Amino acid sequence: MFTKNARQIERAFIRKAIKTDKVITLKGKDNYIFAINSSYVTLQTENGRKPFGIARKAIRKAINFLLDCKTITRRQLQRFSNFTSALLAILMTAFQGKVIVKGGKNGEARISLTVIRLYASGLERDPYIRNVLKKLGGKHLLLNYYHIRGNKNWKRILDDFHCIIDSGAFSIFKTKQKQKKEVSNQLELFDFEEVEMISLEEYASFINNECHDTRIKAFINLDVIGDPIQTKTNYERLKHLCPAATIWPVWQFSDSFESLQELVEQEPDVICIGGIVPEMNKNKGTVKEKLDRLFNQFPGVNFHCLGLANRWLWEYKFFSFDTTAFLNSRKSKKQRKIYNDKTGERLMAPAMMSTLSIITQNLESLLKLENLQEKLLQI
Repeated sequence: MFTKNARQIERAFIRKAIKTDKVITLKGKDNYIFAINSSYVTLQTENGRKPFGIARKAIRKAINFLLDCKTITRRQLQRFSNFTSALLAILMTAFQGKVIVKGGKNGEARISLTVIRLYASGLERDPYIRNVLKKLGGKHLLLNYYHIRGNKNWKRILDDFHCIIDSGAFSIFKTKQKQKKEVSNQLELFDFEEVEMISLEEYASFINNECHDTRIKAFINLDVIGDPIQTKTNYERLKHLCPAATIWPVWQFSDSFESLQELVEQEPDVICIGGIVPEMNKNKGTVKEKLDRLFNQFPGVNFHCLGLANRWLWEYKFFSFDTTAFLNSRKSKKQRKIYNDKTGERLMAPAMMSTLSIITQNLESLLKLENLQEKLLQI
C-alpha cells in the first residue's frame, strides 16, 4: 500500500548512509557501512566481525510495514532479515526525528511513527462514502464485526482499504441504550433480547479465521462498556484463544491508572482508550484532566482513541483514532458542522452546503491530521 513511499525513503536512507558511513543501534553501537550496491547494504559491526548484508528489498519491505502498521518490534523484523539489530538501526536512521523508539522487557524494542492515523468507521454498508474516502487518499477503515458478521462479501472492502476490526460492543451498547430510552418514553415496546449479542467464542472463531490476512492490522478486544473487570478478562481469554492474532486491549476510561499500568507492562502494540464519549457527557473538564495525566504518565505509549473526533485530537498525541463523526450531518440540522482545520473546533456549516459536501469536508479535515504530519515527515 505504501510501496512508492518505501522506495523513496529507502533511497533517501542510502544517500544519508553514503555520507555518514554508519548507522547506530538502539544500544549505541556503530554498524559501519561496508558497501552498497543495487541489491544489498553490507555492514560491519564495530568489533570487526565478518561483514553481513541486508537486501535492499528487505529494507523496503520493512519500511513499507512500518508505514502501514505505524509500529514494529525488533522481533517482527525477523520476517525481513536475521540481522534485526542492524535493520532496526537502519529504520531509526531512515526515520530519524520521526519515530519514537522504546526498549522493552527481555531486550525487545519497538519503533513507532509519530504520525496520527484515521480509521474511518461506520462505512461497512456505505460504498459511496468509502469511494469518497478513497478519492481523498484515505487508506484505512475500522470495520465493526457486529455489522459485517452476516455479510459474506465484506472482504471485498479490503480490495481498497486496510483495516482494524472492532468487536461491535459499543454498537450493541448504543442500541440497548436507545431501546431503553424509547421504552421509557413509551414510544415503542422492545424485547431487549432482540439485540443479538456477541459471544467471546464467536468473535475468537472469526479472528482465528481472518488473522492471517495481512490487510487486517489488528482486532480490538471485546470490551464491556462500564465493566473494566470483564473487559480485562475478555482480553486475556482472547489472547489465549487467538495466539496468532494481534489483539489491541481496551482500557475503559472509567478504570484506574493502576489497571492501565498493568496493560502497559504487557507491551501490546496499541492500547485502545474506550468509554471517553460517555464520560464527556458527564464532565468534560474531568475527562481533560485525566487525558493530561494519561499522556504525562505514559509518554511514548501507542494509544488508539475509540470513537472520538473533537479538538483533543489536535491537542494530544494519539497514535490513531476512529470515528463516525464525519457522518453526523445526516442525523440532524444541529449536526451540520465542519471542522476548523487548525484547531479542531466544529463550526456550523454554511446553509448552502449539501450534506455530502459537509461529509467530504469533514473527512478532508480529519485526513489532514495525518497528511500534514506525513508531509512534515516527508513520507
